[in-house]
Amino acid sequence: MDVNPSLLKIYLTIKRSKFHDEEVVYEDIFISFSMLYAQAAVDIEGSMLILGAYVTNDPNDKLQLDPALNSIDSSIREVSELLADSGYYSEGAVTKIESDETQNTEVYCDVERTPHGRTVADLEKRDDLEYSPQGLTPKEAMRQKLQTTRGRECYKLRKQTVEPAFGIIKEVLGFRQFFLRGIEKVNLEWDLLSIAYNLKRIFKLTKGNGLSPFDKKFFIGA
Repeated sequence: MDVNPSLLKIYLTIKRSKFHDEEVVYEDIFISFSMLYAQAAVDIEGSMLILGAYVTNDPNDKLQLDPALNSIDSSIREVSELLADSGYYSEGAVTKIESDETQNTEVYCDVERTPHGRTVADLEKRDDLEYSPQGLTPKEAMRQKLQTTRGRECYKLRKQTVEPAFGIIKEVLGFRQFFLRGIEKVNLEWDLLSIAYNLKRIFKLTKGNGLSPFDKKFFIGA
């Protein structure tokens, strides 16, 4: 694999680190661009608070849909709709969540990366597509669900929820890298950062008309 040497970081002491998308290992020396993925579950209407947060050293997000949902405290885990980008899509994870009658959660998760920008066809008014998953594979059913009016309206909220949260953490709070080592310590660091973000957000919300009640809809992202 050709890698620009100036971009490499060599970690000699963190043996649980992983190379995202492709792990490079040589005698317990791990070469990595991104050592950990920070995960966050964000309320998508009203508060935009981070309700669940943790870090993972998995190479991608495909195994993180269920853990991210369960990172939300059980006292507020009544999630009616869950939005996630294509990196989180896994037939097994979606089926597990939607088949759990105790949670009653509807998942909206893109099954593949979509190009940025909109075409003329995207702007044209379309009739509401009836969601009829019978006879379809799980991936086909999810693709059809996202093409319904409800699916389109719900899924577009992801751009204005978790992305601003991460943007505020990076640009306003100025946090761009973890300073501790070891996944347990980094988890604590991410928890503290999420608390700082939430305090800032709560201050803004309560400065006006008070904190809006949760609408029980969440977005998961990294």
